[in-house]
Amino acid sequence: MSRSFNTQTPEHPGPDSYAIRVDARRFETWESYIAGRLGLSTAIDYALGWGLDAIRRRVEHLAASLRERLDAIPGIRIWSA
Repeated sequence: MSRSFNTQTPEHPGPDSYAIRVDARRFETWESYIAGRLGLSTAIDYALGWGLDAIRRRVEHLAASLRERLDAIPGIRIWSA
């Protein structure tokens, strides 16, 4: 149970009472992970700059190359197409 209250932890059923929330919101704080949101925004811009089709083609090429190299190793069996 949370040992400190914030604006998400208690529910206010009445003007002079409160109750601890029973759901996961009782653990939420006001932190909104700004660095992660900025990083995601930058990653999206970067991907769109390259073009999603170009990224798909590159990933498919690298995956095919990896499968070929793994297939050349004795004792390794490839199960993906």
